[in-house]
Amino acid sequence: MSVVTVRLFALLLAVLAVALAPYATAEDVTQPMPLPRAKPQGDVARPLPARPRTKPTPDPGVSVQPSGTAKPTGPEPIPMPTAAQIEAGMLPCGEACAEILFKTIDGCLWVQSQNPRPIYFQATVDGRLVVLSLEGASYQKSAAAPAEGASAFHARQKDPFQSSSAGIPVYRVRLGEKGNCVTDRRQITQFVAIFRK
Repeated sequence: MSVVTVRLFALLLAVLAVALAPYATAEDVTQPMPLPRAKPQGDVARPLPARPRTKPTPDPGVSVQPSGTAKPTGPEPIPMPTAAQIEAGMLPCGEACAEILFKTIDGCLWVQSQNPRPIYFQATVDGRLVVLSLEGASYQKSAAAPAEGASAFHARQKDPFQSSSAGIPVYRVRLGEKGNCVTDRRQITQFVAIFRK
């Protein structure tokens, strides 16, 4: 080895020693490394072995519906306002009432919603209960023209704020049959509307 190589090597070691000095102190070198913590001995709760799950036995007084049978798809009854609430001026309507509009088409009153969520609608009309199931308004379904004499259909309503738009999708259901439909909004004493789950 030449003298120049030895001096360069010594210089390199000196530079490394100065560079690494902040990271290692004599105290760190003399400190023993901590050993892993020993597990406690004695009465320690150990997990129990897994047991096979058992099916609960049905109560003989409760009828259990088999899973293969479908639930009824018709509208569910909604609690209507009581006479006391009506006399007090309270008409609890339901979470979907703000979505309900009434529109007169061809002399019949139609229930209309532009919300994409389906709605159960229930009304007292001339003293009788009328229950309707409104589909969610769909832009795709509203492109087709309604069938002749349909009692419910998807449509598009003109948007007053955007003249160039194709319209707002709505879903309409006629209140009653064509020859015996509700003709005036005043025939509805009260109504309730909730979103279908």
